[in-house]
Amino acid sequence: MRRICTLLCCLLMAAPLAWAQSGKKQVSMTITREANGVQTIIDTSFTVNDASEVEGILRRMGIEEPGENQTLEKRIVIRDIEEESRTQTVEIISDKPLIGVFLDEKGGSNGGLNITGLTEGGGAEAAGLRKGDIIIRIDGIDIEDMDDIKDSKDGKRPGDDVRVYYLRDGSRNSTVVTLGAVKKNSNTNYNYNYNFNNNYNNSHANKEHITYKVKRTFLGVVPVTVTEAQARSLNLPEARGVYLSSIVEGHSAEAAGLQRGDVIVEMDGTAIYGNKELTSVLQRNEPGNTIRVRYIRDGRMNSTNVTLGFKEETKSKWVDAANVDKVKITERRAYMGVYLETDGNDRGVRITRVISGAAAERAGLQDDDVITSLAGEETPNYSSLVKVLRSLEPNQRVTVRVRRDGDQRNINMVMGEKVLEKWEVREKVKNQAIDVDIIIKEWIRESPEGKAVQRDMDNPSLDMAFFNVYPNPSSGRFNLQFRPDDEGPIRIRVFNPAGKTVYTEQLTDFNGVYDKAIDLTDQAKGFYFLQITQNGKGMAKRLVIQ
Repeated sequence: MRRICTLLCCLLMAAPLAWAQSGKKQVSMTITREANGVQTIIDTSFTVNDASEVEGILRRMGIEEPGENQTLEKRIVIRDIEEESRTQTVEIISDKPLIGVFLDEKGGSNGGLNITGLTEGGGAEAAGLRKGDIIIRIDGIDIEDMDDIKDSKDGKRPGDDVRVYYLRDGSRNSTVVTLGAVKKNSNTNYNYNYNFNNNYNNSHANKEHITYKVKRTFLGVVPVTVTEAQARSLNLPEARGVYLSSIVEGHSAEAAGLQRGDVIVEMDGTAIYGNKELTSVLQRNEPGNTIRVRYIRDGRMNSTNVTLGFKEETKSKWVDAANVDKVKITERRAYMGVYLETDGNDRGVRITRVISGAAAERAGLQDDDVITSLAGEETPNYSSLVKVLRSLEPNQRVTVRVRRDGDQRNINMVMGEKVLEKWEVREKVKNQAIDVDIIIKEWIRESPEGKAVQRDMDNPSLDMAFFNVYPNPSSGRFNLQFRPDDEGPIRIRVFNPAGKTVYTEQLTDFNGVYDKAIDLTDQAKGFYFLQITQNGKGMAKRLVIQ
């Protein structure tokens, strides 16, 4: 018990330092420990990113399950703080470009997305697309899911043209669609082309839909929680940890020497039981933090320092319009002025059309040129070219290497400029506080009754022909059966962990079989101690009410 108390105290002192830097929710914890008639109260506070992290902290403290001869009560309450708020800054793209279609993913064996409806007056309707057509490609992007639709519109604005390839009655066709804009109705809703519910807008009255980018702390692995079967196949001592099924090239784990097949068992001082703990550690750390990782490889324990990176993610959500303040800002990007598609088998990016008056036309680029490199970077496909474009600045001088009529040639170009309008959105978010109460009660072993019960548990001296108490654990009702070898008065008692007798029964000159139910359903959940004594001898059993 002293070891547990020491562990609790050490962890409690360390907890505020470990979580205070990046947490967003304040946790106030009170641990009450009752032992040997003395009550000790420890108060501490720290911050976490999410309420789910609290259980992980309790696990580190050893407050996950009651120990031997203990009862444990946990209470975790999350409450909103009405009078406090914090401001979160995000960005949303203004005038989101729309194709003007409703889609689902039932494109059939040929892939693509099925058009289930058209926006009246939208670009798709004007371009001749119909309900039932299957969109298979937009400019240089093959369409297999909704993320591909988003990628195909990346960097484009309402009024831009895209070439849409589609299947109709088994035949492949294409058309040019002029992208439309998000329209706002009188109820301050946004109408989006991904609308599968006729009541979608009504359910979001007086709300704003924001799409924003966040930087998520990223380790650069694809983790899988270790199963019992996997633990056996890998000869692990126990089924815990995360198996690295893949390492993401160019990210933190690879730089630190982690490999596919490693099993991470500890990160930043936290025991890793599965993906939940790994995610929790990443959430409480910021990109750039260096943490210690312990892992098993080929049956041996290893450790390494990992400097965490980040992964940019696009998210969206509906928020109360009253809680949003918006300021319009602009962003300037490098712009070529071409429509593109991958030239098959990653052989470059084909220009399908050069926009009149844009930088590409001024430099002498032509329709059907295939771009194989830009600014010294290879561009085997559309996504690689977009990545290079993102790294360039307006008016930057670059060399474009193209394949034209079977010949390779270098063309010097001054990048153009595209001005994107965005909204900076400040969202007022209610803060939260988390109250945690822990009560640990221990059996009073120093009292005469406690010493007697402990002795009768460790070294029972009362001989029984048979003994049974069931079910154990139970909801409070136990069936007790026994037959002692000797005759004489028998006393039956049940103590709670504080040493208080909660049930007692005296049997005079008992000889025979005892078979009776003991009802403790009025007692609190936790551990209790059953003691049977006869002729100065005794035996004891621990009972559990759950």
